[in-house]
Amino acid sequence: MVPLTVLVTSSGGVPVPGFGLSFAATQGAGQVSPVTPVVTDANGRVQVTATLGTVAMTNVFRATVVDYPALHVDFTATS
Repeated sequence: MVPLTVLVTSSGGVPVPGFGLSFAATQGAGQVSPVTPVVTDANGRVQVTATLGTVAMTNVFRATVVDYPALHVDFTATS
């Protein structure tokens, strides 16, 4: 299992609490838990757990801002 952590900040670099993100596996055989949207904590951070597939391949996981699907970040891991 691999932790995936996102820090959400304002344009001024200030952490943003209460910001919703959804995570999904977009390539490979990996999975993310939880599958429901999660909310940043008081320090602007959110963390989920990724499980890589059992076959050697590239897995891509995407964190997307709820209500703003154009805002996202991808994580890549090889199993």
